[in-house]
Amino acid sequence: KKQGTKASQSFGQKFSKDLNSKMANLAKVFTPLNVGLAAIAGSFALVATQATKAVGEMRIFGRSVANVNSILPANAKLTRESTAALNDFAASFGTTNARQADAFYTIVSAGVKSTAKQLGTLEAANEAAVAGLVDIDTAAKVLVSSVNSYAASGLTAAKASDVLFVAVREGQTTFGELAASLGNVAPVAASAGLKFEELA
Repeated sequence: KKQGTKASQSFGQKFSKDLNSKMANLAKVFTPLNVGLAAIAGSFALVATQATKAVGEMRIFGRSVANVNSILPANAKLTRESTAALNDFAASFGTTNARQADAFYTIVSAGVKSTAKQLGTLEAANEAAVAGLVDIDTAAKVLVSSVNSYAASGLTAAKASDVLFVAVREGQTTFGELAASLGNVAPVAASAGLKFEELA
């Protein structure tokens, strides 16, 4: 009985040692494979997340474009070229397509006519937003209210943006602060004969 117990213990220890050695060798073989598989799985998960996000953004962009088209006359709906311009602005100014479409909606709903003027105003709003540290929609609103108030003088969005930045540089204010109040006073100032530069 003693010899049998001793032999079985010896066999168990040897078997355990051999098994551990073989498992260690297998681990050496499979560890890089597991790491590779984990990396592939991680890549697939990242791609799936990005794809879901892209689909969501496209859905939002589609809704925003539909909103714009809902207020445009039948002969002035957004074309493929106009939509491509919104995509280009998003890429150039580091925003989303939907944000561009929403700012475009603000411009159109404020009464800016013709696609060329609308896109020109959107471009000026993007530049103002980047330089003035405000969102595109805020920049678009202040530019459109300025242009609409001073339409008789031929004020353009680009010119209004330049004038406002001079006011920011020389005054003790920010573009965002000007945007918050300018829309309220511009129509009155224009009807009183005050030049836009003087108002700013």
